[in-house]
Amino acid sequence: MALYEEVYLKLEDFPKFYRYEGMNTFQNYDFNRNNVLPSYDSYIYFSGSSKHHFYYVQKKLREIIEKDILCESKYQLKKMVFDLEKFKILVQKIENYPLDDKQKVIEFTVSPMIKKLFYKNTISNIVKKEHKAYIEKVDTGISGGGYGLCKDWLEVFNILTYLYTYERLTKTDLLDYVYALKRNVGNSFKVNVTSFLLDSSRKTFKINAFLVNDFMKYDLMNALQNIVEKKLYFPESYMGEKPLEFIKKIIQTYTLERENMLELIDHTYQRNLTL
Repeated sequence: MALYEEVYLKLEDFPKFYRYEGMNTFQNYDFNRNNVLPSYDSYIYFSGSSKHHFYYVQKKLREIIEKDILCESKYQLKKMVFDLEKFKILVQKIENYPLDDKQKVIEFTVSPMIKKLFYKNTISNIVKKEHKAYIEKVDTGISGGGYGLCKDWLEVFNILTYLYTYERLTKTDLLDYVYALKRNVGNSFKVNVTSFLLDSSRKTFKINAFLVNDFMKYDLMNALQNIVEKKLYFPESYMGEKPLEFIKKIIQTYTLERENMLELIDHTYQRNLTL
């Protein structure tokens, strides 16, 4: 087992967020462009639970087939899985489709402080136009829903992400989906082909580069202070009572968590050297 995967397993109790990215994704989330994230005016969306993530990825598999692969076809996906000859055509179209490497799913291992920061600190899409740059809560009725972040809140999330994994969607995933549809003709609710998201052999494990940057505590404080000054929080949230004291606690906790995280990585590294 590689170093970062071993660290990932030791952080299994840490909160997880998820994201799908593809050619139709409005904004791509890039850890390496660390000076551009706070300037985003558009929201970046994350699933807040694995169930919502699985639901969303499966939805995207269908969209790729219907809107990209079959966009110029006279047949609909639903009709093609009913007819054997049309199904063969569908399979051939998927096999010949030039699926690019932009189709990927990302899992973020974040600080437990994220949950505390988000608690009672979100708005719905309905009121977002009047309250720009707040944390947006989406899909509330679907398996835990998701979150939309931009500007300072996005930077806070970025800094408090300690480790992430990503994997590419493949043609096999698309084929598995249409074969599952065919097996469950008339009852698409039974279709569930997201088990590949649990396959660690497909994942690439990465440590967030911000974790080894001693100056990120200053960026974190700056982003949180901006949130307070712009009043991008709500009185009933943890930040609402005494925001400046809360920021101080967040910075202190982050500093301790970061030290523990670096010690964990180094300890795992040193142990692997002796194997």
